[in-house]
Amino acid sequence: MPSSKPQKPYALLSRTAKYYRDSKKGRDKHRETSNRISLRPAEKARKAQRDKFNNDNKKSGTYKEGLDASHTKSGFLKYKDSSENRGAKITSGDLRARSKKK
Repeated sequence: MPSSKPQKPYALLSRTAKYYRDSKKGRDKHRETSNRISLRPAEKARKAQRDKFNNDNKKSGTYKEGLDASHTKSGFLKYKDSSENRGAKITSGDLRARSKKK
């Protein structure tokens, strides 16, 4: 797996990262799915909005280094810590994926 960054030691990886490092088939499927999603017109529009938001803020001097531009429920953008910006729990698919099984 060629990479420009040095790899973390295996013992420090999360369960998912270990799976993708060990499984070429899983890694390839994950890349394919990610690429397919990123090519959707709606995702391209959201990325364009985030890029414009960041560029406008860089020009005006209000850019916040180390934070992600995040879409809110109302459709606006705001800066959010990158560790918190891991999928909004507002869509039904996200809620099902994260709900606790009884």
